[in-house]
Amino acid sequence: MADAQLPMLADMVNRESDGPAMSALRPEQRRFVLLFITTNLSEEQAARQAGFKTAGGLMRSPRVLEALREETVRRLAGSAAVGLRVLLTIANDNGHKDQLKAARELLAHAGLAPETKQKIEVTHVGARPEEIKAEIRQLMAQIGPDAQRLLENAGLQITDAEFTPVSLDENGNEW
Repeated sequence: MADAQLPMLADMVNRESDGPAMSALRPEQRRFVLLFITTNLSEEQAARQAGFKTAGGLMRSPRVLEALREETVRRLAGSAAVGLRVLLTIANDNGHKDQLKAARELLAHAGLAPETKQKIEVTHVGARPEEIKAEIRQLMAQIGPDAQRLLENAGLQITDAEFTPVSLDENGNEW
């Protein structure tokens, strides 16, 4: 950045639009933040242009980092108007190849996007309930109805438990 442009940045240092984090910085720190955000200067270059010998701890300073965040958010919020202007330009250009896309984006951002529906089919692969019940009956016949033995066979151990016996229904089913 040419030194001739620095006075313009110096005039921007005490702006009424500055938030609390930017306002809390010393003038040279504010210059650094503005130079770093608004130019392609590296940390070191921005620091020197702002009046520092080196960037040193500027990018580790909580106050400077908060001011960078605050200024970035402020500028991004202002940039939304640029995006809107571009979308409107494209949406209003009858010959533009992306006119429909721009119109859809405008509608979506206005909360008027078309409702989309999806149909999802789920296929369960595996044994049917009758097959599972048959396998349980087979295991119970091998091990017996003793719950302790069944759990031990599965690698589990009961230290204390309560149970309620289950009786068969009128068809003789355990379920």
